[in-house]
Amino acid sequence: MAKRIVLSALVLLVMAAVALIVVPADRSGPFVLENFFVPASDYSIEVTVLRPKGLGPFGVVVLNHGVGATREERMLESPEPFLRSAAAFAERGYAVVMPLRRGFGATGGGYAESPGACGDPDFRHGERAASTDVLAAYRFAQKLPYVDPTRMILAGQSAGGVVSLYAASESPPGLQAVIAFAAGRGADAAG
Repeated sequence: MAKRIVLSALVLLVMAAVALIVVPADRSGPFVLENFFVPASDYSIEVTVLRPKGLGPFGVVVLNHGVGATREERMLESPEPFLRSAAAFAERGYAVVMPLRRGFGATGGGYAESPGACGDPDFRHGERAASTDVLAAYRFAQKLPYVDPTRMILAGQSAGGVVSLYAASESPPGLQAVIAFAAGRGADAAG
């Protein structure tokens, strides 16, 4: 009897594994996931868009990431941690644009947001550089055929929240709101 139960369980596991291989999962679900490289001055930034299926027009949330403490952490940055949040916005009819700024993930390049030495930081310099990339993604999003360019939101967490506020201070056309989650920059990484 025990052999029959073990054999039945083994057969079920094999059948489940075969089903996973043979029957492809619908990875996109109700959304479309797109990747672009967007020109920004003399470089390009990677931009990932998660949006509802359909023609739109959709409002846009430009969702901005924070900053890792080390170069290695910054190079591992991706839109992956934001896909759940992006899906929550997409379920409500928004296209979510997730730019990777200079010095992060697939965009690569030099880290342009450093405020300099802790003893005399220049946060404006770093925010200007970050907002240049965010606003390039913002303008790109406004030109997408499924977007309503008059319904724009800037959002982000940590340093992404700060850059959202800084970019908003430029009064980009179509901006309706700013959402800053735990906005901040310049913490003591060792403490």
